[in-house]
Amino acid sequence: MATTYEPPASPSRPAGGNPDTVTPAPGTEHPVPGAGPLTRSAAQTGHVVVLDTSALMADPEGIFDAYPGADLVIPLAVIQELDGLKKRLDPAGAAARDVLRRVEALRLAAGGDLREPLQRRVGGTVRMQVNGVHAALLRRYGLHADSPDNRIVGTALALAAAQPDGPQVLVVSNDTALRLTAAAVGLAAAEHNPLDAAPAHARPDGWIALEVSPEVLDQLFENRLIDAASVGASDVAENTFVVLRAGTSSALARYRNGLLRVLDQLPPIWGLRPANKEQRFALDLLLDDDVRVIVLDGPAGTGKTLCAVAAGLHMVVEQHRFERMSVYRPVIPVGQADLGYLPGTLDEKIDPWMAAITDAVAALSGDGLDRRRRQEGTRGKVAQDSLDYIKAQGLLTMESVTHLRGRTLHSTFVLVDEAMNLSPQVGKTLLTRIGADSKIVLTGDTSQIDAPFLSERTNALTAVVSAFAGQPCFGHVRLTRGERSPVAELAARLM
Repeated sequence: MATTYEPPASPSRPAGGNPDTVTPAPGTEHPVPGAGPLTRSAAQTGHVVVLDTSALMADPEGIFDAYPGADLVIPLAVIQELDGLKKRLDPAGAAARDVLRRVEALRLAAGGDLREPLQRRVGGTVRMQVNGVHAALLRRYGLHADSPDNRIVGTALALAAAQPDGPQVLVVSNDTALRLTAAAVGLAAAEHNPLDAAPAHARPDGWIALEVSPEVLDQLFENRLIDAASVGASDVAENTFVVLRAGTSSALARYRNGLLRVLDQLPPIWGLRPANKEQRFALDLLLDDDVRVIVLDGPAGTGKTLCAVAAGLHMVVEQHRFERMSVYRPVIPVGQADLGYLPGTLDEKIDPWMAAITDAVAALSGDGLDRRRRQEGTRGKVAQDSLDYIKAQGLLTMESVTHLRGRTLHSTFVLVDEAMNLSPQVGKTLLTRIGADSKIVLTGDTSQIDAPFLSERTNALTAVVSAFAGQPCFGHVRLTRGERSPVAELAARLM
């Protein structure tokens, strides 16, 4: 008969000592020998880190250089789980194959046998753990060893039990359920964050508000710029927007090279007038040739894709600043259907994923009422004619990110829509394809991630914001005000 595991009482924080340490409730100290108290710095020198499949797939390139000084352990169950994922044709399959190749490279570097620890360049070691599942402890907690996740937890339990007074064992996983399971049996557990990015709620909005005197506003409007230090804005990141308020008057400016430059009046861009200050900020970045990498994030219906499409078509079709606009979207379905299940050619298969782009063209063409009135297909005639003409001239291409590796995109306005469904590695691949005369825009909503093994902290959108923040070529705006409809805004805010 399986033993029912009763979780220990809630841990309590000690009155003094290390504030990063959580002390278990009386009578539940260290339910697993060697587990130790849970600390936020659990991967410091001398600790054992057990890597889960999801953590490896979230960061194949960097995880083996993470956790300096720690001993990394890859359970055999992880390799078997990766083997089951490697044939998938989506980003998860690509990540699984990447991890397996890197583990194989480590095995060869270790002389053909990774069961013995291999020294890492950042200190510590890496090795595989074979036949190390503590099945008896798993049964004690009511867990069955036939589950890959349970075998990974069982490996960590065995490592902790083998050295009761040894280093702390930390389970690193991007699978919330596995972290909860590990913590329930007394192990330390943590999520792996590839770029040590801040949580989504802590990311900057891309703009700040400052109260100033009326004289400052007068000076700004007269000279079109002021010294940022004079209003206390000298420490903001490059291309951060500033709303300067003086009573009922206000001005919009952007920080560049220590100066605040006022934003000029903007004519309609491909028929689009900014509906709020955030869209105005976004268009200012999109139209600036010096800003080559842009991230627009925020809830659904705030106009991220609409602004990017309008700016792209304006600069490609009307101003000829780029030769083409290329739109890339991850082929990640909201439901269970996959690309291969759809009939038709590759273009016809991709078309449903590109509906958001064609919808944006329809909206910018002002043809929404005409579309509903005439019921001619899914788009109005004006919008369809505009789209067909632009595509026929080679000015607009719509593709999947799957076929991008090895290419270089010259003189291209690149829009990566729904970038939150891409891993940081795919985001890096996209950015390294950009030529010197191209611009890339990533849009998405990190609260609507459909891809497995990704989270608000571990996706391309968050990774780019974290890596490029403060660079002169980078700009980021978080749009928060819904403009699609009152229903869409309420749904994004309340659900």
